[in-house]
Amino acid sequence: MSTQMTDDDIRRKAIARVQAKKGFFTHLTVYLAVNIFLWVIWLVTTGGTAWGTGSMRGYMWPLFPTLGWGIGLVIHCVSVFAFHGGWEDSEVEKEIARMKKTGS
Repeated sequence: MSTQMTDDDIRRKAIARVQAKKGFFTHLTVYLAVNIFLWVIWLVTTGGTAWGTGSMRGYMWPLFPTLGWGIGLVIHCVSVFAFHGGWEDSEVEKEIARMKKTGS
């Protein structure tokens, strides 16, 4: 059972999708800026050597926040561009149908 969407419903849904995309691109911009800054700090403080001589001075520490945050960024990207609420919409429709059928 599917209900017809009004122009206002379509507009609200389109605005929500645009805001989700905007949120992703903001996240991507912050990710790039912060991670470039971390890598520059590492390069300046170590001279770009991956491993120091017997110390952790040259340890490639920016790799960990870059990879960890990158995983979160990929998940954000998938949620915005691949799934974008299709599952949620169908669940709402099922719940509306169930509530109309049972009267509660």
